[in-house]
Amino acid sequence: MFNKADVKSRAIELYQTGIEAANPATLVRRCFNRVQPTRSSTHILSVGKAACSMMDAALENVAASSAIVITSYENLRPVKGAQVYGAGHPQPDENGLKAAFRVKALAERLTQDDLLILLLSGGASAMLPCPIPNLPFEDKQTLNTLMLQSGMTIEQINLVRQNLSQLKGGRLRQLAEPAAVESLILSDVIGDDMKVIGGGLTASPLGNPSNAISTLTDAGLWPHLPSSVRRALTTLAPAKISNFPTNNVLIGSNIQSLHTMAAASGGKIMNVKLTGSVADAADEISTNILSDSSSILIWGGETTVQVTGKGKGGRNQELALRVLQKLHNLDGAWAFLSAGSDGIDGPTDAAGGLVDHTKRFSTNTQALLEDNDSYHALEQMDALFRTGATGTNVADFQIFIRDRTLAKT
Repeated sequence: MFNKADVKSRAIELYQTGIEAANPATLVRRCFNRVQPTRSSTHILSVGKAACSMMDAALENVAASSAIVITSYENLRPVKGAQVYGAGHPQPDENGLKAAFRVKALAERLTQDDLLILLLSGGASAMLPCPIPNLPFEDKQTLNTLMLQSGMTIEQINLVRQNLSQLKGGRLRQLAEPAAVESLILSDVIGDDMKVIGGGLTASPLGNPSNAISTLTDAGLWPHLPSSVRRALTTLAPAKISNFPTNNVLIGSNIQSLHTMAAASGGKIMNVKLTGSVADAADEISTNILSDSSSILIWGGETTVQVTGKGKGGRNQELALRVLQKLHNLDGAWAFLSAGSDGIDGPTDAAGGLVDHTKRFSTNTQALLEDNDSYHALEQMDALFRTGATGTNVADFQIFIRDRTLAKT
């Protein structure tokens, strides 16, 4: 596969292999024979970072009565035959709120003669905010910020979101009854739990309000939440989601990309569920590298960062820095890349970090890391990895390449 001399180029090439394996348009075309219109009128809703490409492919196969696309601003572009809306991510915004109410209105007017095709990809949960009545939108935004900074997992975050939403946790499916619903899902969630991906718009909920309260309490957030959020969760009755049938089809995922990367390169997959704190992940990765002599090692997952500093960065940038810190004495030429498959890492313009044997972890780097300022630490050593929006999202890739035939400089 590889014909380039340096290890950094090899890592980038392998990352691109993983991205291509998660090409949303290709995946939709490949599986569309499973979704045959069975009603007189077909409506298509595409939500997430891959929404535009997924809608393009769907409209090649179906004459839709209506087509709505909601995606992040980085991936926003016109789609012929569809209404396209930009929405905030990871922080929900007013544009996403307006788009969410358009989706709610569409679902409510569907009848038994209609088919709703949902094309779901990563980021949809934040892009489709539709708070329950009497919950101010700005309070839900505050809740979202607190959860993102706390180090909560996406499963925990979406559990809370579902209990405060009119669409998530299966409520979109319920609103669409008695229409038929088919969902094609590109997973950005490790483990591919349909209840978690995109907030589980057509799946059963992750838990009830009591579970949400316990989750927020365990994270230390409950006393800091807006009063409207605490009031809603303490007074809400558990949702009664019907068992109306839905065909949820997984079309792509992180693990599928990892296996494609390994097959193309001869690399060794070390962990397909790299989760938890970036510090623990860095320990695991460095231990793997120091104990395994393979030339190419691959991990996939989605780690978390508990933000205590005031710096700028993301989980992949911080993970790259922490791995660099642990590999400073490693012999030979090597490179380590940690990056989001969507091309975005935290509130930055970078996908992650690409470090190698030429980089040095200094006392200044340590100070920046302690301030959660991985972006500027990597920028100073020319180790930010920028791709721009990739148009897909299947969580994160971590790639280690070594070549003992190349001299360490």
